[in-house]
Amino acid sequence: MSDHDDYEVGYKKPPKSGQFRPGQSGNPKGRPKSKPSAAETIDRLMRQKIRVKDGGQVIELSRFEALGRRIIDDALKGNARATDQVLKLMAIGSTSSAQATPSDGTEPDHMADLEALRELFRQNDLDPSLLGDAEDGEAGCDDNAS
Repeated sequence: MSDHDDYEVGYKKPPKSGQFRPGQSGNPKGRPKSKPSAAETIDRLMRQKIRVKDGGQVIELSRFEALGRRIIDDALKGNARATDQVLKLMAIGSTSSAQATPSDGTEPDHMADLEALRELFRQNDLDPSLLGDAEDGEAGCDDNAS
């Protein structure tokens, strides 16, 4: 009992009964794990692999890739909304730094890409005008801009 008598309780000196025992943490359960954000959840779900039939063969793709294939297939069948989505995705992809400049240092030829899409539409008996109203391959260009 002499140990308790010698210990002075006061500011920044809690009673011995309220102090942590040696080897014991003040927060034994640790910090609670945070919930994933909506973007993290969507990203995790889109990376999950699923099985898809492709020409009578079952293949394994990420959900993101399967969704991309579906949108492109719908666009090739003439679905205008799907075509619009494919073109928007291509525009987003062409502005990313990883895809904007090829490894040889040259600039990508977007007009050649657009012409290749038009040719693909013609081969599949689809209306190439779904790709845009621009003449001479200048889709998305504004002549009046200065």
